[in-house]
Amino acid sequence: MKVGVVLTCLLLAWPAASVPAQELCAQCLKGASRDRDTCLESAISREDKNSCEERHAAKAAACKQGECLLEQAAQSVTKPPAAPPQTAAEESRPLRDEQDQPRD
Repeated sequence: MKVGVVLTCLLLAWPAASVPAQELCAQCLKGASRDRDTCLESAISREDKNSCEERHAAKAAACKQGECLLEQAAQSVTKPPAAPPQTAAEESRPLRDEQDQPRD
C-alpha cells in the first residue's frame, strides 16, 4: 500500500521536476564547455589540446547520458504523443460500433 502511495506522489511530482532537469542538462553541457576552454588556455602541446577535447567529449557524453536523458524523459511524460493524421478515407468511414449494430 505504501509503495503505491509513494509511486503516485512521484508521478504527480514528475512534471514539476522537468524544469530543473532542463536546466541541469544545459548547465552540465555549459560546464563541460567551460572546462574545455580552461583546459585549452593552459594547453601547451597539440597532445594537451587533444586531451582537452577528449575530456570534453567524455563530459558532454556523460551529460547526455545523465541530465539530458532526464530532461527527455520528463518531456515525454508531460507531453502526450501526437496522433497520426487521418486520411480522407479514414475520416469518412463509420465507427466500428456503428457498423456492427443491426439495422432496423
